[in-house]
Amino acid sequence: MKKVLVLFLTLVLCISSFGMVSASEGKIGIDIYGKEVTFDVMPVNINGRVLVPLRGIFETLGAKVAWDDATKTVLASRNGTNIKLTIDSKTAYINDKEITLDVAPGIMNSRTLVPVRFVSEALGEKVDWIDSTKTVVIVSKDREIKGDIHRNVPSAFTLSSDYTDMKDYTVKEVEVPESMRNTPVITPEDLANAAFTFEKGGNAESDGNVLKVTVDGVTGSTTCAIGRLNGFLKDKYDAKDRFIISFSARLISGGKEGVGNIQVQQEHPQTYAKSVFQLFEIVPEWKNYVFPYEAAADAIDFAVRFGFFKQTIEIKDFYVYNVKKDYTLSEIPSTTNDYSFWSNVEPWETEGSWQSDMIKTVDKVRKGDFKVIVKDKEGNPLKDAKIEADMFEHDFDLGVNLKSADLTDEEKAKVSKYFNAAIVKDGMDWTTFDAQKVNAQIDALKALGIKKVVASPVIRDNKSFIPSSLYDAREDKEQVKAVTKERIETVLKNVNADEFILTDDVLMSSAIRNKLGNSPLVDWYSYAEALDKKVMINQNFLASRPSYNQYIDYLLSNGAKVDAIGIGMEINAETLIDTQRTVHMYDNLKKYNKDMVVTSIACSSVSGDTTGAAFLRYSVYSALMNPFVKGIYLEAIPGAYAEEEFADLMYNKFWTKGVSVNTDAEGTAVFNGFFGDYDIRVTANGKEMKVTKAFSMGCENVLEIVVE
Repeated sequence: MKKVLVLFLTLVLCISSFGMVSASEGKIGIDIYGKEVTFDVMPVNINGRVLVPLRGIFETLGAKVAWDDATKTVLASRNGTNIKLTIDSKTAYINDKEITLDVAPGIMNSRTLVPVRFVSEALGEKVDWIDSTKTVVIVSKDREIKGDIHRNVPSAFTLSSDYTDMKDYTVKEVEVPESMRNTPVITPEDLANAAFTFEKGGNAESDGNVLKVTVDGVTGSTTCAIGRLNGFLKDKYDAKDRFIISFSARLISGGKEGVGNIQVQQEHPQTYAKSVFQLFEIVPEWKNYVFPYEAAADAIDFAVRFGFFKQTIEIKDFYVYNVKKDYTLSEIPSTTNDYSFWSNVEPWETEGSWQSDMIKTVDKVRKGDFKVIVKDKEGNPLKDAKIEADMFEHDFDLGVNLKSADLTDEEKAKVSKYFNAAIVKDGMDWTTFDAQKVNAQIDALKALGIKKVVASPVIRDNKSFIPSSLYDAREDKEQVKAVTKERIETVLKNVNADEFILTDDVLMSSAIRNKLGNSPLVDWYSYAEALDKKVMINQNFLASRPSYNQYIDYLLSNGAKVDAIGIGMEINAETLIDTQRTVHMYDNLKKYNKDMVVTSIACSSVSGDTTGAAFLRYSVYSALMNPFVKGIYLEAIPGAYAEEEFADLMYNKFWTKGVSVNTDAEGTAVFNGFFGDYDIRVTANGKEMKVTKAFSMGCENVLEIVVE
């Protein structure tokens, strides 16, 4: 009985300290900048005022927050605005100006809750209450366009802007013409004698006619079962010679749903730059496969990957022909792949399919209603003013990874044409760090119209990246702190990037952390926070693994300030086994209320690679359907198929142009479009005005024009 009484009194005290908590409201939603956010303690209604966890709301709004436990006081700041709140006190301060609150901050379930309207409006944001959905909606003031750069973006397309008007990458049976079957550079015997490795068991055996490869188990990497011909192509070709891969294959057992996979690659032995990286879908019946590509200089290593599934595959008549420069790629026949969830158009057109749902979600998430108000100089609304609008830039970051600072004129033109952001890596290696080189590249990219540059990586915790002296002393905690702090401060102070990938490949790179645990991760983010730089954690490979979430949980629970979560999209066994794994990954990462950046989409710069184009389409849709994704970056400047696919998606389908509407009696016109920067033309009273306007996710998106 005493326990019951104590519990009852405790409950009464909690409620009395907070006033009356409304039970009729049910679940209260919070939408901040166009994103539905969640907190560990969900919002509550106290006497008609919604309160939310203080750290969650302040950090989501981009404010720094501190807690003084002795005085039970919250201190927060953003862009010169300083806020002070005290628990159980209705007196608050904005830049030392006293404000009386309707409801005082309080503590519930060990979490400090603060009034969301006061906090948001104090930071200059607009707050609305949607009673029908019981949702607090917070939007920002409209973004200003910096500069007047209009890139020469793609404008001519072979497909319409209809989402389902897609290129179909399905299989077609072809053979290599006799005229192209010259002396091969790789023969069936060569492949049978390749250096095969099987990390989880398997074997490769040949009867002189058919090569039979059995994979007993796989890891997360498709190189876990691979046949290599390293250095085999040395002195066998000249740069830009055209190669043709030709073979027949069938799946004997295993695979996924009766389909197996192999991937053929030719790469440079030091840079790993690939001339070809082509996936082939292997079915139970014998099938011919033909694929042409152009070989880059010194790409002398050849290999075939088998580590996608437990599978047994038979291959025969495997040849690689070098037709030199006698034929263009378009003149050489090609077999394209048939990944039903990437390549075929039919699922995207089928109502109720998850591909169709992706299309609808992207349309909902990445578009908004934009309001234009036209008045005369006396402030009177002008009816029937004509509003014309054309988009000239995306609202989100559309970028590319650039491994080299030395771009050709053709590469520069493509960067400017397709991208507004870039990740630079040349000069960022720790042992050869060159801030001047990195900054020169940043300046050159800005001149091309690139509005955001990310520098990567600051820390990659593996033996090949960190200095050898640090690797040898990695058990010395104090030396690790001193050396890594110096590295972070040197890079962040001297490189003029907009953002930084602070820690890269955290799942696979842990030379220091294998000795000291994960505490150095927290230290590295604290060093960056002291410099007030925007930094992200990144995982290029296996980002969908739960272990990535565990690292993020560890950082955030230990107070690390992580501005964004980076994700690399690679074609691997996991994305093949679970076609919606990527969508689930984004959903799992939403709980952090952090921006997400797709730091690399495997699309292949190889001219004839259709797999890269199909995977690119799938990756872009899965990313853009999540409102927390603020940017996508391709792994490289794309080649022909991927280039065409990328242009069609980003500048044809996800692009608004040719808008023409008239204002109503209130002088208002509304049109729906993709978030981005627009050229607006207003014609009224015989006069024409032209302005540029940014319409962005999570902003008010209102343009008011006065016609003189």
